[in-house]
Amino acid sequence: MYKGKYYQPQEPPKAPNQETEQKKKKFFRKPRISTIIFYAFYILLIVAFFVGTRKITVPLKDWLIRYEASQPEKKCEEVFEALFSDPDWEQLYSLAGIEDTAYEGSEAFVTYMEAKASGKEITYVETSAGLSGDHKYIVKLGGEKIGTFTLTGGAESQTEIPEWELGKVELFFTRTESVLVEKLPGYTVSVNGVALDDSYTIRTVTTGAEKYLPEGLHGYRLEVQTISGFLIPPEVTVTDENGNSVAMNYDAESKSYTLPQVTMEMTENEQSFVQNTLETFAKYMIKAASKKDLARCCVPNSEVYNTISTIDRWMQDYRGYHLSDIVYSNFYRYSDTLFSVRAAMTNSVTRNDGTVKDYEMDYTLFFTLDSNGNWLLSDMTQVDISQQTEQVRLTFLNGETVLDTFFVDTTSKTLTLPSVTVPEGKVFSGWALQKKDSNGKITMTIVFKPDETNTVILSDAKLEPMTLYALFEKGEA
Repeated sequence: MYKGKYYQPQEPPKAPNQETEQKKKKFFRKPRISTIIFYAFYILLIVAFFVGTRKITVPLKDWLIRYEASQPEKKCEEVFEALFSDPDWEQLYSLAGIEDTAYEGSEAFVTYMEAKASGKEITYVETSAGLSGDHKYIVKLGGEKIGTFTLTGGAESQTEIPEWELGKVELFFTRTESVLVEKLPGYTVSVNGVALDDSYTIRTVTTGAEKYLPEGLHGYRLEVQTISGFLIPPEVTVTDENGNSVAMNYDAESKSYTLPQVTMEMTENEQSFVQNTLETFAKYMIKAASKKDLARCCVPNSEVYNTISTIDRWMQDYRGYHLSDIVYSNFYRYSDTLFSVRAAMTNSVTRNDGTVKDYEMDYTLFFTLDSNGNWLLSDMTQVDISQQTEQVRLTFLNGETVLDTFFVDTTSKTLTLPSVTVPEGKVFSGWALQKKDSNGKITMTIVFKPDETNTVILSDAKLEPMTLYALFEKGEA
């Protein structure tokens, strides 16, 4: 065989390396059963570790979340947000266990608090709950304390999740609204739909006309009733004896309802009868008119006619007389058939010697309408029957106990007060007015200091209706 110059003999193939072959065989040989079991178990352990860790950490995380959420610092925030961030005042009224009064309920409270809280921030701060173990929080509206709430509960051990729950809710407010109402006797005042009885009457006004009037008719009379302890101004209605509504005037500043002013005016016809009667009386007293003239002006067989017709006359003889114009005042109409008026006139009589004697005539005259439409004199007096007699109620309390309540003339000069038992270690300082401001702070002002007989001498100032409290102070050791 030809072999060129580039011919290179090929090396004969090497025989396989025995050691390498053995290594290859060792590497690729099938794993033993024990190895498989080991690694399978190892892998299972790893999986079990992660699964077990997850099973432990998830509940632990939940426990920690619940534990954190149950802490009072967190719970109080939760309770405050639920109750006061956007307060349901009616719900809070119920939670606080506030009882309705006879005149107001939750609706008035809601109206009061909504107006009070408008535009103001509500906050809270923790305070001491004493030895109860509870947590207590003060709720403030602006800077004013309006309530508290407590958290009660806890846990018996450090690891047990505490169960803090809403405990007691308190709300603080003062019922400062009051109202004053005028009425006539027989009228009924209703406040928020509840009728007031006579115990709420604090002032009465009468005149001297009563004793000159027939039964069933009355002169000027007035009663004043008052009631306090409202959150908002109450609704007031007044009805007459027949249940008809009476229009009232309301003054927001004084918080009072007053009766409309009734202007009574004498008609020209009525005035003409009064003028004729008084002039006839003046003439009769100087024999310028007869008994028959006088009788035509009076109710037949009346006491007033019998009295005038039998009194001594002023003058038997004279040169002349002059009647002045009549001045009318204090006209009052009691009914369609009875009125009174004060009439004043001067009868200037010229004596025979030329001197003049003035006879002043100033009377309150009562006129009754007869069946013919004539007004006839039925009574007369020189007393000013328009003079008012005013009485006011004084109420005396020892704590919450009413010791006495009665009416007294406003012009009284002395007053006998009820006796009171003085507690041991105290001295009686006197009877005091109690004033409570919008925050509930009470101020006591002594009005009466009675002597050992429980009597006081009053000043010239008119008495006013008062509720007075027995004031005791610490005695000397």
